[in-house]
Amino acid sequence: MVPTWKASTGQVPLDTWSLSGLQLLVVTNQNPNPTAMIELFEQGGARVTPYSSARAVLELESEALEQFDLLVCAMNMPGMSGHSLHARLTTRGVQLPVVFRTGVQQQAFLGSNAFVLRDSVGPGVLLQVCAFMAGAPPSRST
Repeated sequence: MVPTWKASTGQVPLDTWSLSGLQLLVVTNQNPNPTAMIELFEQGGARVTPYSSARAVLELESEALEQFDLLVCAMNMPGMSGHSLHARLTTRGVQLPVVFRTGVQQQAFLGSNAFVLRDSVGPGVLLQVCAFMAGAPPSRST
């Protein structure tokens, strides 16, 4: 049986893209329901480390940040934008791909290491984009 994630819009199969073995750094301060997003990532196979703010992430040593495969955060956060957080990490030499969540209707692939994704996308799309940005290949159950 293929594992699924129950969402308000129905069940989403988690076998299309796997987050298995990936370590995600998730900034939760602007997410309306961070527990559901973290559970989705964990059910998709990821190990999730949540941080409550961009400032908390910046307090980490660069070596600690290098353990992560992907940063997931809001584009607009109190005190510091997601873009500013990512830029500051990059200037420290941390090459971490990022998925920015946003309430605006535009989505954009911003090159090899950044993707802007609407908050309103379904969980399947969120998993696919995160797996893609972290470099995980699609996996299919047989």
